[in-house]
Formats: sequence, structure tokens, C-alpha cells
Amino acid sequence: MNYDVKLCRWGQTQLAAICRHETCPWKVYCSVDKRVGRWSVKTYVDIHNHVVSGKARMLKQGVIGRLFREEARRRSCLSWTDIKDEIMMRYTISVSKWICQKARRIAFDLVIQTQKQQFAKLWDYERELKRSNEGTHTEIVTNPQVSGKQQFDKFYVCFAALRRTWENCCRPIIGLDGAFLKWELKGEILAAVGRDADNRIYPIAWAIVRVEDNESWSWFVDKLKTDLDLGVGDRLTVMSDKQKGLINAVADLLPNAEHRHCARHI
Repeated sequence: MNYDVKLCRWGQTQLAAICRHETCPWKVYCSVDKRVGRWSVKTYVDIHNHVVSGKARMLKQGVIGRLFREEARRRSCLSWTDIKDEIMMRYTISVSKWICQKARRIAFDLVIQTQKQQFAKLWDYERELKRSNEGTHTEIVTNPQVSGKQQFDKFYVCFAALRRTWENCCRPIIGLDGAFLKWELKGEILAAVGRDADNRIYPIAWAIVRVEDNESWSWFVDKLKTDLDLGVGDRLTVMSDKQKGLINAVADLLPNAEHRHCARHI
């Protein structure tokens, strides 16, 4: 590591690399051993007759992008300077600004591509939820496109065990709020939570929607009203921020509920 090497031979069953320094004897050759069906090193000369260069032209943006894919998944704020500094710290290799910028874009593209693939598996996920958690209520809403494809709009989940426990063991208090989802796919998560016997947050139901507006909040509160058998909100307290769509949805669907706003948002 820390030396500038290059591939001089490559194929499906063999690989060889040498040092880019003209007089350096360092080299490695490996190939697939047909007897065992595994790669094995045939030749390896671990000698460099020159100082460390701090450059590695084999470290292209595609390689760096794949190295930092999981980091990009965890940190949507990952910058090209973070990548540059991390490579220097890990491998003592200096990489240009332009390569790091391209690598960052590749890493995020890989994450987004994975997310789009996961969206296509929503219906399988829904079936598995209902199979493994009997009584769980879910709903996937899509919008038909001109092309004939379906575009994701909303997804609601309320586990049977959480619903029963809230109804039987928790106080009649529900907190409602929404939060932005990150990445280029955007969207928001709407959540309904209660308070358990230890005064801790207790999840009840949640939904993924495209935007937080009157329609999405009315849909979510209506689903919650049906699942928890809330009626018109008698003996129920709802706590939320002052989002207009949420206020309207509670007023329309749970008119008898005691609706209070979080002091932090007031």
C-alpha cells in the first residue's frame, strides 16, 4: 500500500500487477488454480527500491465510490473533503478533489439505485408483514402513470401487537408528527406514538407519504381512527405541532378529541 502500482495482465482467470516505477522489482501474479477452483498467488516479490509516492492511480472514482457506499448510506451529508481526508487517514494516499467529487456522486447514486430497487419490493414486504404478524394492517397507495407503471404515493403500517397493547395498556394520548426523509427520493414519514407505563415513547403506527399536506394527514388519521376504533375522539387527547394539514385532519375526523400543541412548537 502507498505505492503506485498498475495491472499489467488481467482476465477471468488471471491477474498481474507491477509497480509503476521503472526499476522497481515489486510484482504480484495470481490465477485460478483449476485443481481446487480458487484464486492463488503464484508469484510475489514484496520489494520496493524507492520511497513511498503517496499516489495510487488505480484508485479511481468508481473504486472509491464503492468503498464509501455504506458510509454514504449512513451519512447523507458526506462531502468530498470527508472522502479525501478518510482516504489519507486509512491509506496515506492523496486523491484529487475532482476524483473525490465524482466518487461521492457515484456512492450516492449506488445508494439511490438500491433504494429504488427496494421500492419495487414493497408488495413482497407487505405480504411478509401480514404473514409473520397476523392482524397487522397495511396499505400501499400508488398513482397510475401514462406509461402504465404505478408510482408510489403512500404506505401505512400498524402492527397488531402494538395496536392491542396501546388499546389495553396505554393512556388515551396520541402524539402525531411528521419528519422529512433524506436522499433524492424525498418523502416524509408520519408517525403516531403513545406513552407506555414507564412514561416512554410507544410507537403505534406510521406511514411514508410523498408530501405532508391536508390529504396525506387526513388519510393517515383516518386509518389510525379505524385501526384504534377512536370514533369521534371521545376521551382522547392528541398532541401535535401546528402543521395546518394535521390540525385540519384532527378537527374533521376526531372533533371530540382534546387537541393540544407541543410547547416547543408553540
